Amino acid sequence: VGPRLVAANRSFVAFCPVAPSWEGEVWLLARRHVRHLPRARSAALSELAALLNRVLRAVEAVTPAYNMMLFAAAPGMDLHFHVEIAPRREQALKAGLELATGISVVRQSPEDAAHAYRRWITEHDTAPRAATPTQPSPE
Repeated sequence: VGPRLVAANRSFVAFCPVAPSWEGEVWLLARRHVRHLPRARSAALSELAALLNRVLRAVEAVTPAYNMMLFAAAPGMDLHFHVEIAPRREQALKAGLELATGISVVRQSPEDAAHAYRRWITEHDTAPRAATPTQPSPE
């Protein structure tokens, strides 16, 4: 993830995807394969809530309008549970090219968006930060 990393904890990582559909888009993924939220342990749920709180506060500093989508596996599917946050900046609304072709045009690189979110978290976040281990926590 490198320069696209926004924040992380033992169970989850937040980053700006390499090919965002929206300017400032952020994804939160479990470090271990989790198909859907109800199967996660309570410790993992607490870590998801803490990371989501930190990331949403940074997103809300940019714009109070955003969509948050939860993706989970349906029965029989093997989808990795994740959260996508799509800021709805007024100057970044979809227009003709995007609507007609499905191609997204973004003016801010994911690296710049991640840097801005990291900077905001560093300057404003007072929540205790857990170390980011190289190995995910067991479920």
